[in-house]
Amino acid sequence: MRKKTAEEYLETVFEFEQTSGHAHTGQIAERLGVKPPSVTQMLQKLKVEGLVRYSAYTEVTLTKKGKDIALDLFSRHKAIADFLQVIGVDKTMAQHDACEIEHHVSQMTTTQLKRFVEFVEVCPQSPMWLEHYKEYSKSGKWRQCCKK
Repeated sequence: MRKKTAEEYLETVFEFEQTSGHAHTGQIAERLGVKPPSVTQMLQKLKVEGLVRYSAYTEVTLTKKGKDIALDLFSRHKAIADFLQVIGVDKTMAQHDACEIEHHVSQMTTTQLKRFVEFVEVCPQSPMWLEHYKEYSKSGKWRQCCKK
């Protein structure tokens, strides 16, 4: 089973659990743009892995193990999206790219991205290098003090 695909299913079930307490095969299929039989097949695999509670024609919920994975993915997603926005990527693109990246980045990288974003947000004043970067990002021109 492909890791990214399984993780996308876990995230989707988690999102539905947050709003209605459970997910249904049809909802998952619609959200992921796949056919319901594909969802059923994946849910059966995830059940064998101990990640979901599922029986045919019933609700789908995450096990503790499945929920832990989903929470980790959401944490990664947020860290990546926040970082991308700090460096000037617009919110919509940052969210889209974070969905792609979150499945391939290490925990160490995620931790460092979170720390960087937190540092930038908590710093008493916006660091000059960040302001210079924003200027460079928009214009493509180096400030005199930043020339290579």
